[in-house]
Amino acid sequence: MSNEITYEKWEEYLSGSLDLEEKNQLDTALQANEGLRQQLALYQEVRAAIQDEQLTSFRQTLQQVQQEQKAVVVQKQKTLSINYRWIAIAATVIGLAVLAWLIPGITSSGVADPSQLYAQYAQHEISLQEMSTDPTLGAIQALLEGKKYEEALPLLTSYLSAHPEAADVLLAQAVAQLETGKTEQALQTLDVLESDHPIYGNEAKWYRALAYLKKGEIMEARAALLTIPDSSSRFEDAQELLPKLRN
Repeated sequence: MSNEITYEKWEEYLSGSLDLEEKNQLDTALQANEGLRQQLALYQEVRAAIQDEQLTSFRQTLQQVQQEQKAVVVQKQKTLSINYRWIAIAATVIGLAVLAWLIPGITSSGVADPSQLYAQYAQHEISLQEMSTDPTLGAIQALLEGKKYEEALPLLTSYLSAHPEAADVLLAQAVAQLETGKTEQALQTLDVLESDHPIYGNEAKWYRALAYLKKGEIMEARAALLTIPDSSSRFEDAQELLPKLRN
């Protein structure tokens, strides 16, 4: 199933109006795709935050937009070959714009600059556990403290090839990737860290939020922060950052 799930589809899924075959497909996709699960969780939060009258108004506005789009299609079919996929995307964009208008904080114009927030919160305190007995780790630690992330990366990769179980080094690799603009690689490293080293799970969630923030993906960053439990040492940081992604 495509990762492009529209507002209408989530609404049909949650309201129980989705036909059985599509519901089964979406259930299967949700089990296999963490990104879709995060989308659903974020949509549920947004959906709950809208007052009943706002939701009704939004639905009516979206239905009106769709009717207008259909009228345009009917008219242009007489002379043009219509690309229905792009019309659907256009309707979705308009719908999201209306949703952002209804809910303060979803619009990017009201959110603090992501790069400034990243610089403020990406304060890395990495202490490699075996530094005192391993000179390679000592060298890596010195490079990280000097913010020489590009130089640290090959040493981190080499060390992990010999010690794949070193979770603290894996976290350091994700930080170095993040700081050198290799954001997608950092996200992949964080997935491995959270999957293989549960004790570092909340740290991985925090850095995943920072990675999305660095990419300017505010809603994804917010969704990642919402997964950090109150038992985590990162919970207060997450709660402090969340309002800045809302207002």
